[in-house]
Amino acid sequence: MQAKVSVYVIALILLASAVSAVVILPERASAVLTMRAPISINGDSDFNSANGVTGGSGTNLDPFVISGWSITSSSSNCIAISNTNAHFVIHDVILSSGTNSSDLFTGISIQNSTFGVIWAVTTTNKQIGIDISSSSYITVTNCSMSNVASYLSWYGVSSGDSSKLVIDGNNIRGLGSGVILENVTESRVSWNTITGTHSWSEFGIYLLSSSDCTIYGNIISNCVNIGIHLLVSQNNIVYHNDLIRNYYQAEDVQGSNNKFDAGYPSGGNYWSDYLGSDLYSGPGQNVLGPDGIGDSPYKLPDYQYYPNQDNYPLMVPFNMPNNPLVASFDVSPLVGYTNTNFTFDASFSSDIDEPTASLLVHWDWENDGIWDTNWTSVKIAYHQYPLEGFYAPLLEVKDSNGNLAETARLVSVSAAPPVHPPIDAAIIFYPDTLDLDSSGQTVTVYIELAPPYDVKNIDASTVVLLGVVGPSSSIPSIGDKDKDRVPDLMLKFDRNKVIAALGWAPPGKSTRSIDVTGSLFDGTSFAGSDVIKIINLEGKKGRANESSTNTDIQNAAVLGIGAIGMSAIVSAVLISLITMRKKME
Repeated sequence: MQAKVSVYVIALILLASAVSAVVILPERASAVLTMRAPISINGDSDFNSANGVTGGSGTNLDPFVISGWSITSSSSNCIAISNTNAHFVIHDVILSSGTNSSDLFTGISIQNSTFGVIWAVTTTNKQIGIDISSSSYITVTNCSMSNVASYLSWYGVSSGDSSKLVIDGNNIRGLGSGVILENVTESRVSWNTITGTHSWSEFGIYLLSSSDCTIYGNIISNCVNIGIHLLVSQNNIVYHNDLIRNYYQAEDVQGSNNKFDAGYPSGGNYWSDYLGSDLYSGPGQNVLGPDGIGDSPYKLPDYQYYPNQDNYPLMVPFNMPNNPLVASFDVSPLVGYTNTNFTFDASFSSDIDEPTASLLVHWDWENDGIWDTNWTSVKIAYHQYPLEGFYAPLLEVKDSNGNLAETARLVSVSAAPPVHPPIDAAIIFYPDTLDLDSSGQTVTVYIELAPPYDVKNIDASTVVLLGVVGPSSSIPSIGDKDKDRVPDLMLKFDRNKVIAALGWAPPGKSTRSIDVTGSLFDGTSFAGSDVIKIINLEGKKGRANESSTNTDIQNAAVLGIGAIGMSAIVSAVLISLITMRKKME
């Protein structure tokens, strides 16, 4: 095993030292991860076992090794290395912010350091996956950076004031931007798959005031702003990238001597919105016969008279000529327990010929060769592992032509932690007055959690009202009902079931406490309640009968008084008549 480690370490160091080299890494053994606290190293002397170092002496042939860790933190960087000159390798670690959507920290932070390799690292829901500043000879390869819980995530890989970086073969999904380089020189960004979301992912690759960099072989798709953006940058070359369905595929603003192709016959980039034809070939595209290169250039937007173009646009994707179908998914969380309901999201899968929504997926949860679900177009699924261990759930994707693609990810499952009291939840029951005589079909419950908990992580299917009533739909809707800038989750409940669960209510008006319980996807439970008024139908009838009785009594009294008055009048008249008769006699 030591010999294998030395082979890939030497290969990676060569990759970091020679930016233009192409190195094929050997297959590695599956990692067994151990949970631990964040790692902070400041200076070469901090490379020790207490700080997560699992081997090595810090030389170029025997670098310090940090591997096999699972680190969850939303209050600090998971791994921070600064002011070092020793050689080091970070590989096979999982770094996450857990469920905190306000995490402002990074997965790995490298500052003022040299000779580092970051390999096979997974970061989830970090503000920045990997951040490199004032450093050189740093390689980031075969890493996965994704965002499934927080819309605040900024970048997959970012770097400032650095040189001789290699960012190669990484998978970056659902973040604000993929790779951001500012004041970076002599570096390479290659063979990365950067998948945005059309709702808010801005840039695939962004170079600001950077020079002498190479960008090639990347797949960049679904960025809401720009796929590749060069701003005030010079002497950079961009070629053999696949730019697919980005709002603006690429821009070169206020730059100089930047090239978007590698000449003929190597060619430029694939642009999914290129409308040119391929009838000719040759450096001047004037020789009859196709050559896989467009006959006319692909023109970039012309900003402030700094136009640029790809002179030799590719007619088919460079990276996916044989199988345009890509299987890709996220897991949340990556590290959980036997009572965790894991969320699997395959919406990052794609096909060059058809939209993701039309693709079919199914899952093998244990990767044992037995498919556990049927084919479906629904991309989100849930699964709970009853036994602790490490699992590699397998996703298979199928397009309308029957083409298949597969991929797997590592999930760590530990024994369920001790049961803790549920966290407090603020509950709003709407309407706040429940009239049992009304004809409404549903009632609404709004659930709000205090930081660091996020309502986006509530498993809506576990929510129960009054101990027995589940939501009429488990599809969550997030808003801010009470306008306090803290998001709440809205769920609808069947009104008749709620009334049945309330049981007997006294006639007239009364108050009841509505209890709501549930749990997050990581197993954390919550509970809360709201007090509402109840108007009982029986009370209305009682009041109506009482009112009717009172009216009858009043009417009877009026009639009685009238009868008495009439009798008095008749008696008076009779007395008067008798008196007058006596006088006449």
